[in-house]
Amino acid sequence: MPPKKKPKIGKQGSLFGSDKAILDGMNLTHKGRRILLKAKDIYPRGQIPAGEEPYLFQYHIEKINPDRKTATLKFDEMYVVDGDHRFLNYALTDEESREQDATINDYVMNGFKADEEEYNRHIGRANKIRNDRLEAQRAAAEEEKVASSEDVSDIERKIEDKADAYELLLSEFEADGPLLTHTVAKGPKQGQTSYKQQWRHSHSGYTFVWHRKFGKTEFVRDRLWKAVRVVIARQVAGAVRLQRIMDYAHMPVGADDPAAKYPREVDMLNRTHAVFAIAGGKLALSAFDEGGMREYLGRLDPRHTPPHRLERIRLLVVALDRGVWEFSQIVAERRAELMGMNMDFWTGPHRREKYAALVYDVLANRYEMADGRQLFMSKKTRDGLDKELFRSAKRTSTLANLEFPGNFERAEWSHTIKNVSEWMKTSIAAEKVEVDDVHQIAADGGSNAVGSAAEFEVVGRHGGRENSQDFNVCYSHQHERSGGYASGAIKFADAPNDDLGDILQKNHEIQERVKRNHAHMSEFNTVQSNKGRLPLLGPKTGVVTRWSTTVMEVERANMIMGDMSDTLEGLLMPKGIDHSMLSSEEIEAGDMSRLSYTDHDKKVLRHFEGLSAPAHRLRYCDKRNAWSYLTFYLRLTIQDTLAPTTAIYADISRMDSTTDLRNRGQKTVLYMKVETMEPCVEQYTDLYAEDLVDRIGLDDDNLSHVLSLHVLLNPLFGGRSRITVGYLGTHKGAYSDHVMAYIDWDVRGLFQGIINRPGGHVQPSRVSPRPIGQSATLHRELIPAIQSNNIDGRTTKLAERFAADGLTKENYEFTTMSTR
Repeated sequence: MPPKKKPKIGKQGSLFGSDKAILDGMNLTHKGRRILLKAKDIYPRGQIPAGEEPYLFQYHIEKINPDRKTATLKFDEMYVVDGDHRFLNYALTDEESREQDATINDYVMNGFKADEEEYNRHIGRANKIRNDRLEAQRAAAEEEKVASSEDVSDIERKIEDKADAYELLLSEFEADGPLLTHTVAKGPKQGQTSYKQQWRHSHSGYTFVWHRKFGKTEFVRDRLWKAVRVVIARQVAGAVRLQRIMDYAHMPVGADDPAAKYPREVDMLNRTHAVFAIAGGKLALSAFDEGGMREYLGRLDPRHTPPHRLERIRLLVVALDRGVWEFSQIVAERRAELMGMNMDFWTGPHRREKYAALVYDVLANRYEMADGRQLFMSKKTRDGLDKELFRSAKRTSTLANLEFPGNFERAEWSHTIKNVSEWMKTSIAAEKVEVDDVHQIAADGGSNAVGSAAEFEVVGRHGGRENSQDFNVCYSHQHERSGGYASGAIKFADAPNDDLGDILQKNHEIQERVKRNHAHMSEFNTVQSNKGRLPLLGPKTGVVTRWSTTVMEVERANMIMGDMSDTLEGLLMPKGIDHSMLSSEEIEAGDMSRLSYTDHDKKVLRHFEGLSAPAHRLRYCDKRNAWSYLTFYLRLTIQDTLAPTTAIYADISRMDSTTDLRNRGQKTVLYMKVETMEPCVEQYTDLYAEDLVDRIGLDDDNLSHVLSLHVLLNPLFGGRSRITVGYLGTHKGAYSDHVMAYIDWDVRGLFQGIINRPGGHVQPSRVSPRPIGQSATLHRELIPAIQSNNIDGRTTKLAERFAADGLTKENYEFTTMSTR
C-alpha cells in the first residue's frame, strides 16, 4: 500500500475535567469502534491503484492521542466495495507493510461520526442478507421436520400390535435435563423430598417439568396427559401423531369434547366466582386443595377446573384494587360522617411471619340485588348499572356498617410508635381517605397501639384542626390486660402483684419443662399409667401474651397436680435425670421447692382457679349485636369476682382411685371445709375489678361514645336520649380483632314497665305516634312492632338524618313514623 497522506486536522470541542480524566473517558468510549475510510482518503492524490477507487477500507480505533483531537487507527485488512455487502480480505504483503501501512497515527476525530455510519450501513446490509439466508435454511429445515412429524405410519403399526397408549405417548417425549431434588415448601407434604426433571416434546420442543411420585421411581402419569393436550391445542409439529394416540386411547383432548375441561378463558368467570365465594364466606383459600372439595366441584360440573393457588391470589389482588377504588368513592360521597378505623398486628403460627391490618368501619348504602345478594356501592357505581340488576327498580338502599380492609400486609419492621403511625398515614393515603375522615380508632391495649393512635392524631392535624379523634381499646383485649395486670402474669412497670405472678410463672416453667422434654413426658405417663388414669392428661401450656391461656394452664395443672408432683419428685431424686439442676446447697438441705410445687403453691393455684373463673367465662360469652347484654355480663363478672366467698375444687389429684381426673365434681364439694383466701389471690380480685371498671368505664351511664349521635325517641318515653349510635372496640371482626360500630340502648328506661323485655339485639324500628297510657296498648302495639322490625335499618337512618341536619322538625317527626 503506498504512503498515506496526512488527514486534515479540524477543531475539537473542549470538555470539563482534568486532561487525563478526559482522555481516559474518550478512550473508554471510542476504543475498538470500527469505521470505513475511502480510498481517496488513504492514498496520496493520483496514486490510487487501478480498480481500488470504490474501495472502503475497514479500520478500528486503537487509542485517542493526547491532543484529544486525533486518534491512532489500525487497519483490519478488510475492505468492501461501496454499495456492496461483502467484506473481503485485503492482506498486506510483508511485515514492513504491516508496520507502515496498517497504522494511521493522526486520524482527525471530526470525521468519526460519518465514517462510523458508513461502516454501520454496509455491515447492516451484510447482516440482513446473511440472516435472510439463515432464516430460509431454518424454514426449509422446519418444513422438513413438520413433514416428518405428521407421518403416523410407525404409530399405526404399533397400534396394530396392541401397544400401550401411555408408552406410545412417552416415546414422543425425551428428557431435557438432569434429575433434580425437589423439597415441598407448602401443603400436607411440606418438607418431604422428591425428584423432578425437565422433559421436551421431540418434534415441537415444548418443555415441562415432570415430578416423580413420592418414594417411587416413576413419574406422575397425569402430567404427561396434560402436556399432550397442550401440544395438541397449540397445533405445533407432532400434534397429529399425539392426536392419533389420544384417539387410540379414547381420551378427550379439546374443549368441544363433552369430557374435556373448559378452556381457561371460558372457565375464568367460574373461577372468579369460586374465589369470591370462599373469600366472602371467610374461609381459607386452601379449601380448593382439599380432596373432598375438588370431588364435590367435579360432581357439579366435571368440566370446571378450580383455580390454582397463584391464580386465586391474583384474582384477589384484582378484586381488592377494584374494592379500594369503590371504597374511596363511598368515603368521598359520605365525607364528614362517622367513620372508624382499627388496627391489629399478629404473628402467623406456622412461619412466624408478622402481619398488620388496617380496617375501616363506615356507614354506607347497601343495595339488594336481583340475585339476592346485598352489595355496598357508591352512588356513582349505582348509576352506572342497569336497573334490572337491582331487586327494586328504584334502586333503594339501606344504611349499614361497612367493614373494609384498607391494608393487610407483612410487617417485619419494628412496631414502634413512629413506624406504626407512619404506616397508618401511608395506608390511608393509598385508599384516598383523608385523615379528617377518621373519627375513631380502636386497637388492642398494647402501649405501642395506644401511643401510635395518639401520634397519628397529632401528625395528622392540619389547618388548625382540633383533637377530634377518639381512641377505644377492644374490650376483650382490655379484659386480657386487666387480668394479666392484676395477676402478675403479664409484667408491667408497677408490678402490683409479684407474689401471685411469681407462682404463675413458676407453674408455667414446670409445665413447659415437662411437656417439651420427651423423657420427662415418658416418666409422667408412666406415673399416670401406674395409677390407672384414663385418659392420660398432659400439661396444657399457656401463651405468655394471652392471660386467658394462663387460667387454662392453671386449671390443667390443678387436675394433674398429684401425678405431676410425683413425677417431679422422681426426676429430682439422686438417680433422676433432673438431679443436676439442683444446686449443692439444695442437695445438702434436701430442698426441691425451686423446681417443684410447695403446699403453698398448690393452695394458691387452686384459689386462683376459682377466683379467676368468672373472668374466664367472660371470654366465651356471646357478644354479637347485644351491647346491653355485654355491659350486664361485665358487671356480673366483676360482682362474682368480688364475692366474699367463692367455691373451689377440692384437690382430688392425690386420689389414686380416680380414673378420669377431669371429673372433679361441682365446685360446691367443699361443704364442710372453709379456706381463707390467699392474700395474693385476694389482691388479684381487687386489682382486676378496679382496673376493668376504670378502663371500660362501667360506672358511666353509657358505654364510651365521645362522638356518638343521640337520637330522640317518641315523647311517650320522655325527652331523654335513649339510643346512642357510635363506636366501641369489639373482638369479632372478620379481618381484624377490633370492630367498632355499635348501637347502645338504654334498655332499662326504654322497656320500663314491660315484663317480657326483648334482648339487647332485638330493638324497635318504629313506634306508635299516639299517646299510650294503658298496659294493654303496650302489649298490643309496641311489642309486636319491636319484634317485627330490625334495629340496623331504622337506627342507621335516624343516625344519617341527625348527622346531616340535627334535631329538625322533620327529623323529630321521622322518629314517630312507621318504617315503610
